[in-house]
Amino acid sequence: MLTAARHNLREIQAEMGADGCIDVERLRLNEILLGASFAADVNTNAHKKLSLWGFQKQRKDYVQAIEMVFSLPANSLLDQRAYFHACLDWVFHQMGRENVLSAVVHRDEAAPHCHVLILPCKDKRYLGGQLIKRGPLMSLRKSFEQDVANKYGLRAGSKRSMTSFERNQQSQLVLDYLQRSHDPVVKSHIWPFVRQEIQLKPEGYLDSLGLSYESSRVAKKVRTSTQIMTSVGRRTSQDREVRKGINAIALCAPDFDQYPSSVGIDQKNTDIDPTNLLPQPLMRADQSQNMAGGVQ
Repeated sequence: MLTAARHNLREIQAEMGADGCIDVERLRLNEILLGASFAADVNTNAHKKLSLWGFQKQRKDYVQAIEMVFSLPANSLLDQRAYFHACLDWVFHQMGRENVLSAVVHRDEAAPHCHVLILPCKDKRYLGGQLIKRGPLMSLRKSFEQDVANKYGLRAGSKRSMTSFERNQQSQLVLDYLQRSHDPVVKSHIWPFVRQEIQLKPEGYLDSLGLSYESSRVAKKVRTSTQIMTSVGRRTSQDREVRKGINAIALCAPDFDQYPSSVGIDQKNTDIDPTNLLPQPLMRADQSQNMAGGVQ
């Protein structure tokens, strides 16, 4: 947690170098919405609360805090301060105001975002990672989308995998927009590399440019358990050969007056020898077996 707080409060000097993604000239635009100005104080406050609530650390890898990050597209025209305050109010309601340790807005990177550090507790009782298991986490996502994101015209990203066809369509949508709008990046020396990156990962560019893409992908029909158990399954080449042999025998079989039933079969009397109607490979096999047994 101390490392996370140091990052949020910009106390890690290594992140300010040329290899980092932080614009030092925009550090003054960052804003602390809640909590101390120094990471050590945030960490001390957390331990004081846990100790006061009777929590005693038992493992080295115990969950110290939960961090939520709320972001906006780089070109968003929304009131950033109002949006991030709405996000913080939602955290108060969902996680408990007494559990929120720190909330810091960053405007010194590519897209504005807000880091919120939260104690993993509820009603002053330590719950650890139980608060972010799949069930509770999905409920939190749904609640945030309904209570905050939708009110600001934001939508949740797709969680399913993207097909190559969809990726090509999305990248082409971005490229066409940049060409039509005569974006300066198209004329720059780095355009070939930017274009390649757009073709590989078009989702971020769609969000940054405010473009929307509607997939025409049809959902796969789900079969019931009864349909699965009674289906014939996929036929292999061996299955097809067996089926062909059965059909051939059926075509060459003797003719009957009636279908087989529980009372027996009444066969027509004909002058045709049924053995002459068998397929030749089967007849040769039968003759070979008789000869091997000494029967001629």
